Amino acid sequence: MWIAGITNVFYGIILYIFMDKNSKFRKAIGNIGEELAEKYLLDNGFEIIKRNFIMWGGELDIVATKNGRIHVIEVKTASESSSIRPEENAHFKKMLKVAKIAEYYVVAVLKSNQPFHLHLITVILDKDQKQIDLKFFENIEI
Repeated sequence: MWIAGITNVFYGIILYIFMDKNSKFRKAIGNIGEELAEKYLLDNGFEIIKRNFIMWGGELDIVATKNGRIHVIEVKTASESSSIRPEENAHFKKMLKVAKIAEYYVVAVLKSNQPFHLHLITVILDKDQKQIDLKFFENIEI
């Protein structure tokens, strides 16, 4: 199990080293959105069990539990000057990938056969990277 953890850390470091400036900025904006989403979830009774679970095929932003149920939350963040809304980046193909990684995570990592609930949180930030809007879309169906 620890080998998988080391592999995930190594993969993350390699990705960061080879990112261009715009990618690093987008990652920083995404991290702010994830922090705001985590705060929202905690304020609403969720317990965070994992953030940023990375696999070769992608990443789970947040895995949480509430009332004995497993919740996987994809977070999309955009600036107010963006030409598209953050939920437009949570298209079918992206959410299908998240669902497949979540299936693996629940079975292989959590050692559970319990179904999970897939959600989306969108965050819009102003020019100073402060929250303007946060929306919680529950039970996304794929």
